[in-house]
Amino acid sequence: MHRSVYEYLLRGGIRRFLFSGSSTGKLPEIEWLDFPRVQIKKPMIAVDGSYKGRVVDFGLIYAITGLALYQEDETIKDMGLSFVDVMEKNLFRQKHLSDFLSMFMKLAELKNLLKVLKDSGEDHLVLMDGSFISDVITPQPTYEWVAHLGIKREEIEAYEEKISEISEEIEERFWEEDFAFLNLTESFSGDDLPVRAYAASKLLYHEYLLSLSKLTELKNPIIFIAKDSFSSDFVRVWEIREFLTDQVMFNACTFNRAGYALPIPAMLEEKKKYLPPKFVGILDLEIYQTFVRFQPIAFSTYKVEILNVQEDEIGPYLSYVAATSPRGYPFLLEMAHREAVITEKDIEMVGEKVFPFGKSPRFYLNG
Repeated sequence: MHRSVYEYLLRGGIRRFLFSGSSTGKLPEIEWLDFPRVQIKKPMIAVDGSYKGRVVDFGLIYAITGLALYQEDETIKDMGLSFVDVMEKNLFRQKHLSDFLSMFMKLAELKNLLKVLKDSGEDHLVLMDGSFISDVITPQPTYEWVAHLGIKREEIEAYEEKISEISEEIEERFWEEDFAFLNLTESFSGDDLPVRAYAASKLLYHEYLLSLSKLTELKNPIIFIAKDSFSSDFVRVWEIREFLTDQVMFNACTFNRAGYALPIPAMLEEKKKYLPPKFVGILDLEIYQTFVRFQPIAFSTYKVEILNVQEDEIGPYLSYVAATSPRGYPFLLEMAHREAVITEKDIEMVGEKVFPFGKSPRFYLNG
């Protein structure tokens, strides 16, 4: 970085002229609640995941994992669900490769969680990284996801009926197989590679939505915690004109204050248009949303979405989570993230296991 950047910083010339807030410097007063002393305590289960891909000479190696850490008596146990494979380079368009891998990772998180809850039979408080609403309205796979390699749109989309018929088998195989869509994709093994990629992404999407549907059938209290949010629901409802996004407003107006905003119901009806008709029922539930700063030391607030909790019990649940967040973020979720994350070094090691002789000529030339 050139020294002129440091010189500008030293001059103290930052204007923030495109940043939210009143030009007078006065912040609006907002309703910010203290955590109640009463807490609702349950054993917790924290869910997180990771994915990583690495392009090498022979293709793209990728790994995905979904991890659940859960309390059982006085111990913390773990269960993970992972997958490793190789795909052709540039099979998915670059901007949609991450969509495919991210959806695959979230499917692993959901199926792993559902299995843990099914096997344990305990009434856990579920903590999940991210946003339930964002997960539900994630982009649907389309023809644009795959590299066409000379295959026309109508040629690929002609497989829609076959894909739809095969997707019905996912329900039957859901509990029997880690990822039912993978084996069902074999039905397209004789077709061109872009067709197989398109079918795989559509079947993955179906199994992913089915997993979300089964999540909504649970009775467990579920709390989604998102580190970053661009929502503006509170700004709109409260008619705050100084800010565009909720998180920026709460970060600025509640600095160094632990607590939470008065929860408001999420407006879900308008989100149903993003779902296939078969799965619009996923959003037939009540979700409360709020913003929380678990500890005064936490620099940022978090967007929190709460499922299966009565409105008058939200505060006691959040109070309990705050008590388990000494560093400003739920410790069990923090542990899950550390254990789940797949690093560049990890995927390099995986690649060496998959193809021990797959190193490039450059590697051998460099000794």
